[in-house]
Amino acid sequence: MHIRFPQIETARLKLRAPVPEDVRPLESLWSDPDVTKYIPIILFRTREELEEFIPLTRQRWTERGFGMLIVTTKENDTVIGYCGLQFLNSSPQVEIYYGFSKNAWDQGFATEAARSMLRFAFETAKLESVAGVTQPENTASQKVLEKIGLKKDPEMKTFYDNVCVYFTISREDFSPDDSPYKLTYEEQGEE
Repeated sequence: MHIRFPQIETARLKLRAPVPEDVRPLESLWSDPDVTKYIPIILFRTREELEEFIPLTRQRWTERGFGMLIVTTKENDTVIGYCGLQFLNSSPQVEIYYGFSKNAWDQGFATEAARSMLRFAFETAKLESVAGVTQPENTASQKVLEKIGLKKDPEMKTFYDNVCVYFTISREDFSPDDSPYKLTYEEQGEE
């Protein structure tokens, strides 16, 4: 069976469906305590768990029409992180999420990737709204959510057994900017 997975190109990045070769970079990313400091739940840390995670992520795309994409640089195709959409804490609300290796911090990559994923959420996945949640101390992630247009709720909310800062944006409040954005699809055979 062949499945079409989205590929998004931005000014400096490519976002694509995960493949088995991404196990090693994801293992490196999720084993770094600085990278995972504010992530309440990491279900896939070992190589074996990650080898199961890749097909699961691909399956979610086919079932939901959204999921996680691997983020690489256009310059040399190096995996620097991930960005995606998932159901928030087992609710019908969809959240945007992302994570990047330390060598990719402070370069605007998270904002660039998240901006393109938000555009995909509204223009292609046709979601009505998107949320974002962060731990209160994670001000860097809060800045990314604000830069891409999400509005901060004045009240904290509890998700993933943590009190979180909650952000949201509706489709009618979303307006894409003029950032480079190219969506294509790649057909891939399923294992």
